Amino acid sequence: MARIQLGYSSIRGMRAKSALTAVIYRKSLRLSNRSKRKTTVGEIVNLISVDCQKIQDVFVNLHWIWNAPFMIISVLIILYKLIGVSAFTGAIIIMILAPFNTFYLAKKVKELQRKQMELKDSRIKFVNQILMGIKVLKLYAWEQYFANKAMDIRKKEIYLLKKAAIYNAFATITWICSPYMVSLACFGTYVYFSNDNTLTPSMTFTCLALINILNMPMIILGNAVSGLIQAMISAKRLRAFLLLEERDPLSISYDVCSADAIRIEDGTFSWDERPSLKNIQLNVKTGSLVAIIGRVGDGKSSLLSAILGEMTTLEGKVTMNSRRLAYVPQQAWIQNLSLKNNILFDKLLNSKSYTKVINACALKSDMDVLPAGDETEIGERGINVSGGQKQRISLARAVYQDCDIYLFDDPLSAVDSHVGKHIFENVIGPTGLLRNKVRTRILVTHSLSILPDVDEVIVMKDGEIIHRGQYDELMKTKESYLEFIKLHSATEDNQEDEQNKKTIYKPKRLISTLSTIETGLSASMESSLFERQSTTENNVSSIAKLIEDEGSEVGAIKLSVIIAYVKAATVFLTILLAVSVVCLISTITGTNIWLAAWSTDPKILNATNPYNQIRYRLAIYGVFGIGQVLSVLGITLTIAFGSMIAASTIHSQLLMNIVKSSMKFFDTTPLGRILNRFSRDIDYLDISIPLYMTFTLSSISQVIATIVMMIASTPIFSAAAIPMVLIYGFVQRCYMGCARQLKRLDAIKKSPVFAFFSETLNGVSSIRAYKVENRFIDKSDFHLDESQSTWFQVFSSFRWIAIHAEAIGAVTTLIATIIAISQKGKVDPGLVGASVSYAIMTCIQLVVLLRNSCELESYIVSVERIKEYIDQPTEAPWKSDQHLSIDWPERGRVLFKDYSTKYRPELDFVLKEMNLDVPEGMKIGIVGRTGAGKSSLALSLFRIIEAVSGSIIIDDIDIKTLGLHDLRKRLTVIPQDPVIFSGSLKFNIDPGNDYTDDEIWTAVEHAHLLNFISTLPEQLDYECGEDGENLSVGQRQLLCLARALLRKTKILLLDEATAGVDLETDELIQRTIRQQFKFCTIITIAHRINTILDYDRVVVMDKGNVLEYANPLKLLSDEDSIFHGMCAAAKISINNITDYQEKRRNNFD
Repeated sequence: MARIQLGYSSIRGMRAKSALTAVIYRKSLRLSNRSKRKTTVGEIVNLISVDCQKIQDVFVNLHWIWNAPFMIISVLIILYKLIGVSAFTGAIIIMILAPFNTFYLAKKVKELQRKQMELKDSRIKFVNQILMGIKVLKLYAWEQYFANKAMDIRKKEIYLLKKAAIYNAFATITWICSPYMVSLACFGTYVYFSNDNTLTPSMTFTCLALINILNMPMIILGNAVSGLIQAMISAKRLRAFLLLEERDPLSISYDVCSADAIRIEDGTFSWDERPSLKNIQLNVKTGSLVAIIGRVGDGKSSLLSAILGEMTTLEGKVTMNSRRLAYVPQQAWIQNLSLKNNILFDKLLNSKSYTKVINACALKSDMDVLPAGDETEIGERGINVSGGQKQRISLARAVYQDCDIYLFDDPLSAVDSHVGKHIFENVIGPTGLLRNKVRTRILVTHSLSILPDVDEVIVMKDGEIIHRGQYDELMKTKESYLEFIKLHSATEDNQEDEQNKKTIYKPKRLISTLSTIETGLSASMESSLFERQSTTENNVSSIAKLIEDEGSEVGAIKLSVIIAYVKAATVFLTILLAVSVVCLISTITGTNIWLAAWSTDPKILNATNPYNQIRYRLAIYGVFGIGQVLSVLGITLTIAFGSMIAASTIHSQLLMNIVKSSMKFFDTTPLGRILNRFSRDIDYLDISIPLYMTFTLSSISQVIATIVMMIASTPIFSAAAIPMVLIYGFVQRCYMGCARQLKRLDAIKKSPVFAFFSETLNGVSSIRAYKVENRFIDKSDFHLDESQSTWFQVFSSFRWIAIHAEAIGAVTTLIATIIAISQKGKVDPGLVGASVSYAIMTCIQLVVLLRNSCELESYIVSVERIKEYIDQPTEAPWKSDQHLSIDWPERGRVLFKDYSTKYRPELDFVLKEMNLDVPEGMKIGIVGRTGAGKSSLALSLFRIIEAVSGSIIIDDIDIKTLGLHDLRKRLTVIPQDPVIFSGSLKFNIDPGNDYTDDEIWTAVEHAHLLNFISTLPEQLDYECGEDGENLSVGQRQLLCLARALLRKTKILLLDEATAGVDLETDELIQRTIRQQFKFCTIITIAHRINTILDYDRVVVMDKGNVLEYANPLKLLSDEDSIFHGMCAAAKISINNITDYQEKRRNNFD
């Protein structure tokens, strides 16, 4: 019946976890933006990996909350029948211990665990950010700063865990030693106060067997109470999450008969408490094309979010005439799928439509360079594609869905100017795929050249619409910002007119060279990591599948894993633990033997005044008991402190090795898989391993002591005891081979659940916009079912071993009984009865030992999984013995000398014997088609990828002789995709606290953020949301500029750092760079040719080689040059290039 009860309880627990996980996922899809800022991806993953698991675990032992007291009361009643009122002293001991544990200690532990879980949320949240922004951390050499912050949180967490472990240690002492305390109280009272105060063997061992039976319910009750406390804490955390504010489904109303596709009346919207958009009056006619323009932070993206219902509506209402809407966010959301499946988005393939979309979105050339074409996996979060490629994939997804309303949040900023023109003409514009009387398009843009082709222009400023009308009306206004727009718009128009008048002559020998550029129009300039995927056909299958399946060890836990844990816990504490276990076995055995000798002592049985003997025997019995308590104290405290030291050490080793791992590791390992180590596996190290280690060692001590006692009192019973132990060992060995692998498989199957959660939460706005929540819910449920089905196999295997163990115990008890009957008249009946009782008790204890030891070994699998990542190869050392002057590099000369590199050994070279000399103080622009090697050159400079041959020399020092931090701290990069971490603005600018506030304010001023930050109540202490979600993309980019201004190194690398800002801000940034880095070497990876026309030199790359290297004016004058052809494609003519350069220089000087 107990096994049936356990089976039903475990299945209920599994169902409870499944239900809670499913509810959390569904809730995540409904959270309002305000609620999303109160929680993070890491915290939600923690709820699933830890809190839901604790709810499941409590079901297994929950019935012991009422069953254990019933068993205890039953034993006490039988004791009363044997020794009378002396049994009540045992009851008093239990009545004292139970409330002490259940109320006082449990209350203390509950409060500590609540605080610890809050810290754990903070740690997982921060680790998640480290993993999301790892490339930026490496480029800035910030890994140690962020690791230190995570470890500071971990130290606070460990401190609370240690305090809770001490309380748990005293609780464990009371549960484990309670049988001894009860027996001492009962026997002491009996021999002193009972009329018949003689202990006989039959009475002694019968009572002792009954009292020992108390051991299991007392221990399990303690475990059940502890689990219930943890589950209550988790239930409160889950409740708090489930009660978070949800997105109002009625914030958007629908009127299918309306002539307006979108209508906003008197709209006021907010992200938090303050209104972000005010007095919005908007009506967009069905089938129209509307452009939204404005400065950084003026509310352009927020207006789209308000239309989507992502913002809180304070006043007014939003009405649309169709639910079929597509959304292209400014930062593209990419799934960990193939390029094709990212575009299809689970819609059925229509080959004709799909081909049209691919060509229109300029993705054909990208697919051509992929080894498996569009079936190639592009990595988690699109980690292996450039920003422009991600944006075009996101755009293609929207177009392929064939919706009625399209919202485009500046998709043209991340692509080259000529690619943007291609996309506008072939997708968004009046002649594009989306031209239709019922297809409405709203486009946020900084590209002014397209404004004449839109139906209406909306100009935003400070969260309000300040102008609406056609382009001609816009050009007649006098507002300062609009005057700036007119100036730049006229310049672009003049350039285009000049280009249209000029016919560029292309000699025949150049046509073949330029054909690759023209056919690769979509990607000729974008910085791309696709280049790493050019390889031979033999490697196609391995590269098409970028993310490797998670593997696991096979067979028994390796000795190296145990040794690693022992070393982490310190050898001294391990030896102390072994000594404590030996002492516990000795004291338990000594206690039982002494009690046996006492009950058969003729001096007491025949004495007329036996009280002196009783006091003597009772004192020695007490000494053994004290030794037992001290031994248990030694075990529990040693495990408590040792396991915490081990958990802290292993976490630090894991974190440091992860941040030191190469980018290849992050490219091929899903984020959820890594987070699983930091959440679920670390939680097992913190809680489960010390708990089950205590139970296992206690069970081992009880079993050994009981068997020794049974054989010592009745040697003939060894005929049953020894075979029983051997058979148990054999059955356990058979079981563990299966259970161990199932546990590993269970851990592996949980990773996709976390990875899918993480991926979904990062793209929840897109999922809600496309209204595909139910589709993603089905996928989540599938991953959850896969995970839980594996867990059910683990549970079923345990039920198998439990049934077999109890069957062996029943047979052993039968044999012991037969032996007892056969010894009638030869052995003292009391000893025989005691031995049979011990045999029964040993069978029960062996089942408990089997369960605890198997659970312990299964949890040690977590140590094995963590050790796998600790042993991962890392990058080169951060520091080296090379002595550098404080000012190095003083000049900033960069020399690539016969330099070759590749991303992985099995791939082709991405840079091939490249030679490039960048003189000090030069401004160099790098251009080239997809796969040309532009990004590889930049990553090589920072040693994100290492040289295969050749060298990079900066100011006469070969960078491979330097430590990575020695190099990276002396270079500066402003990336295309700005990465912002949760924390203050000051922390985001200067995480290492290396600069004064005055220096930071100066950098903020030069980065044109002073007006924004000075108006914030918290100023530099203003808290940024996760991924900087409470800042616009432009503001995030300006923060990256502030970081660069603080470092102000001699070499600056720009990866199209102004792609996400308006033209006015672009001018300010360029001016700042010119002024603040006037004497520095600047290397720019260019996506828009016009940004590098006034540079000193241009590098044209293709297939890892430098094809052209000269002044842009010189190259543009040479009609045979590749650069000339690129300019022609971008409609930049030689007739206006000089004027452009002069204009730029006048602005910057």
